[in-house]
Amino acid sequence: MKPITLILLFAITFGAYSQQTHCGKNMFVEGEVSGVWNADTIFVTGEIYLPADKALEVKPGVYVEFQDFFGFNVLGNIEATGTPEAPIVFSVNDTTGLYNIFETTGAWRGIFVYGSEHLHDETKAIFEHCHFEYAKAPYSEFIQNGGAVHILGKGNFQVRHCTFFRNYCYMKGAGLYFENSNPVVFHSMFIENYAGHPPTAEETWGYGGGLFGLRSKGTVMFNEFQDNWASGMGGGLSLDSCDVLVANNIFKHNDAPLGGGMGVLRSSFSEPIANNLFLANTAMFFGGGLSLNGSRVDLVNNTFVDNYAGQGGGLYVNHAFAQLHNNLFWGNTAHSSTIDSQVFIWDSASQIDFYYCNIEFGAEGIGGAGLTGDYVECIESDPMFIGGGDHPYQLKEGSPCIMAGNPESENFGLPAQDLAGNERFRNGRIDIGAYEYQEDIVSYQKLQATNDQKMLKIFPNPVGRQSFAVITIQQSAEIQMLLTDAQGRTLDLVNLLLEPGVHEFYLNNLFPHLESLNHGSYLVTVHTGLKQETVVIALMNR
Repeated sequence: MKPITLILLFAITFGAYSQQTHCGKNMFVEGEVSGVWNADTIFVTGEIYLPADKALEVKPGVYVEFQDFFGFNVLGNIEATGTPEAPIVFSVNDTTGLYNIFETTGAWRGIFVYGSEHLHDETKAIFEHCHFEYAKAPYSEFIQNGGAVHILGKGNFQVRHCTFFRNYCYMKGAGLYFENSNPVVFHSMFIENYAGHPPTAEETWGYGGGLFGLRSKGTVMFNEFQDNWASGMGGGLSLDSCDVLVANNIFKHNDAPLGGGMGVLRSSFSEPIANNLFLANTAMFFGGGLSLNGSRVDLVNNTFVDNYAGQGGGLYVNHAFAQLHNNLFWGNTAHSSTIDSQVFIWDSASQIDFYYCNIEFGAEGIGGAGLTGDYVECIESDPMFIGGGDHPYQLKEGSPCIMAGNPESENFGLPAQDLAGNERFRNGRIDIGAYEYQEDIVSYQKLQATNDQKMLKIFPNPVGRQSFAVITIQQSAEIQMLLTDAQGRTLDLVNLLLEPGVHEFYLNNLFPHLESLNHGSYLVTVHTGLKQETVVIALMNR
């Protein structure tokens, strides 16, 4: 059920009023909207909303400009799908007063997406190659969370290849906020978003400058969080009471008093935080890179480098339980001393195990309560980063981290690709850190473009809710994809019209029936008319 207060707010604010007016290549909208937006510029002149029984498609290259502090409430299905060459932009006409977090000046009110009440009538909101800037959820408003995009409830919610730039909120999630939801956030950038405010008598704090999630599942993969800020916890990303897959992300130059890069609170994760780079994030108090508070989560193959905090430059732990496998801590610093520069464990009740990690200063780099669990096969050697290119924290030839990870790492649910998109498991044993050593540093994307590239790849496999199908074609084609069981019976089928290039699809979205199948082996086949390829997938209980 949606909160009664929100329903009343819709009724009072919108009534039955609707206006969509074309003027040349531009369009003016307020009230109820639906259909197709294909104008050069959409001028939003009042509050707008998409009813539950309607749909809206926003075409590539459309510029949506809010003329004042107006918002967009979405109850129906929306697809805003831009392209790299023609992104869709959501902005405001005047940014004067944007930085005043107490008032509505200089911003628009953001997009509010409400999930459907019934699973058989799933709400869909797809944002791809969209740019969200100068939105705000200020103190003066009833809702103070979610500056640019605010998602409530479950549905088919995807945020792919999007940018969130300089959005603000008084409380949580200046770029993107989701609650009781299950979104996919993939290959997106969160830059200079700000959650929080100067200290007040109530001592309320901001969480998740770039992104905040509450009581949710979902996937956060291949994103970059840079120069975001929160006044409380999680400058880049903050999660509270969640079970979210967080993998293959870069957290860089973010800041918060706790968890400069990322903060986790009251959460229990079924899959590890894996293959992330925490680089040069800062925290006034604890956990420059990452802060774990009252949570249970494993950390696998992350790299923490050059982060700073009052205590625990790389990682801070408070009443948490975690196993750390194949993590790399190097060059992190703390104000207090060298002893807790890499990791700070607040309390002896926390159970933190270290396996096959590379930690600068070794056990001496772990401060606070010190070691509270196992410390097995860990090293303290210069990791020998390559120091240049798109991924300067890849490993050089001769690095002690190469083939030094836990031999049983294939059992940890890691994504099949490292942070650079290269094959994670190779040469019989995994490396330490977010990157797998490459004899010649070639990115996964470049490998995809080679002429001998397979047309269909699925990773990770065995498949879970984080698995993707990657289709590479050399010329435009109408393709058919089938999901069949071991006896060849068709379970799902989808037709796609694709342009030349590399295309990535969330596997559960291609095949909705996948979630209801029993564990076992299945076949995914792609046909182009001239060519056919099949991949065997192993479906595990999820």
